[in-house]
Amino acid sequence: LMLAWAHFFSTDMDGVEPRIHDALLSQGLHLSAAEDWPEGISPEACEILSQVYALRAFVSVNRGDPKKAIQIARLALDHLPADERLGRFALMASLGDAYRDTDNFAAASQAYSEAMAASEVIDQYDASMTMRMDLARLRVKMGQLRHAEAICREVLEWGSGRYHPLLPVIQAYTLLGEIMREKNQFEQAEQILATSIRQCQWAGYQRYLVYSQISYARLKYAQGDFDTLNVALESASQTASASGIVSLREWVEQFRARLLRKKATDWLKKIRIALDDEGDFRQEDGYLTLARLRLDQEKRALPSDLEAVYCLLERMLAHAQASTRTGSAIEIMILQARALQQLGRIQDSLSKFQHALRLAEPEGYVRLFVDEGAPVAELLLLAIRRNDHARYAGKLLSVIESGKNSQETSTEYPEALTERESEVLRLLGTGLSNQEIAEILVVSLSTVKTHITRIYSKLNVTSRTQAILRAQELSLL
Repeated sequence: LMLAWAHFFSTDMDGVEPRIHDALLSQGLHLSAAEDWPEGISPEACEILSQVYALRAFVSVNRGDPKKAIQIARLALDHLPADERLGRFALMASLGDAYRDTDNFAAASQAYSEAMAASEVIDQYDASMTMRMDLARLRVKMGQLRHAEAICREVLEWGSGRYHPLLPVIQAYTLLGEIMREKNQFEQAEQILATSIRQCQWAGYQRYLVYSQISYARLKYAQGDFDTLNVALESASQTASASGIVSLREWVEQFRARLLRKKATDWLKKIRIALDDEGDFRQEDGYLTLARLRLDQEKRALPSDLEAVYCLLERMLAHAQASTRTGSAIEIMILQARALQQLGRIQDSLSKFQHALRLAEPEGYVRLFVDEGAPVAELLLLAIRRNDHARYAGKLLSVIESGKNSQETSTEYPEALTERESEVLRLLGTGLSNQEIAEILVVSLSTVKTHITRIYSKLNVTSRTQAILRAQELSLL
């Protein structure tokens, strides 16, 4: 039975059931179906069965069938004696994972809390800390970064001085590194993620190693270090492939497409998701990547394409709000604001964006906004002018303007501007209207518009704000 757990924790799902079979044979148990529960068994056999069913539930979750996991766990809990604590803990933990993956965060939170209480009754404090980390991950999805950070630091304090990198400690390093990256605290994020990667490699926790490697890749993206970014992505890809978990490999590939847009075409050809899908929560990151890539095709996108992106995001937002996944809702609304911006529906765009700012400000979100670059910079400028969360918007805009979100294109210099185009660009930067620029240069309004069109083309931008930001990156102003 312990060997079955070891296979599970090392993400070898195929190795679990044969060990379960051996454990059942050792007790003389012959189940005609995986969901059977024999009558009149001994307390020892009952304890073993409870762990068997918990393992099967966990494996079902990992294989993308959380509804089956709920059935298995509930069946076992209905037969389990009230005083059987160890098995109850394992079953409630698996039930928490299953409810999480059916997008029922309230039920998941309740299951994790019951599992944590059961583990403390039997003095299983390692297990209790693991449940705390499960709750912390829920808190991140629910947009509660501060609460999640506090849990991570509590677990790390509990695990300090221990020689072995226990699972909850590794989980805490992994999640805390991601939180620090999101809050733009690069130095802390780098140190924490490096520790997480080292401990995951040492202990063989492949799933959390992939999580840490992707967080590290996202950190390098934010820092503009694309050489290290590529190395981190390749390492994550190798780890995910070795794990044998298809969903983990697909998760890595969608982040590769998101961070390295040049790889997006291949990913778009292979994916089995589309803009007219419902937007399954379990593939949320994939759908958000798809939406980003479609929005980035602005110059080629038809209004109908942009509407399709917006409608997909609207369906996803409804599910996120119903499940109190505020963290997901913030990211979705930022992308909705971008879609509406590109459709020319500026007031609607600002309304969505203002809502995202209101939810994000108390928790200290940074990278969700900043990593979107120039399109969000334009919305931040408009928010500041309207005095919508102006202080927070100004902070985010300053991060963008400081170049801390360096994009891959930032070192690609555009076609040189003519002397007159440089003069028009300088006047754009002062906030003058097209008519005022025409009067200063003593040219027609149509001539100014022609110069601006050429400037946009050479700088590869689509708006005045984007042109100014791009010019600042290239020291043209």
